[in-house]
Amino acid sequence: MKRPIRIERIGKARRGYRVLITWRRPPDSHARRIMDAWIPELAPSHILRWRYDSGIYSWGTFLRGYGSELRYPFSQNILKPLALLSRRRVLVLLCDCADAAQCHHKLVARVVAGCRRRRNFTLRLGRSS
Repeated sequence: MKRPIRIERIGKARRGYRVLITWRRPPDSHARRIMDAWIPELAPSHILRWRYDSGIYSWGTFLRGYGSELRYPFSQNILKPLALLSRRRVLVLLCDCADAAQCHHKLVARVVAGCRRRRNFTLRLGRSS
């Protein structure tokens, strides 16, 4: 049975393994109740986010840059275990975006689904450059 990868608003997700991918961590008193894992390393880089927020980058340019960041070996070594986990449990990406139409979690969900579809769970070990 194929498990879904869902995107839900923070605080609304009830079932599944809830992952928050953002630089901003919620207050500790709420964190345990609303999420199972916080992975700021998969959030868009500060410079990429700043360029988009300041209007230097369009949404399309932002997504291409973020997609590039998600292809880094470091990011892949985090995404692949999430993809493996998503085969056994419902994976819920917690969204804190103001505009659901422009949510970077959709790209993360596609990348995780791609790893799962290709059964690409092998981590790349060794020196990081």
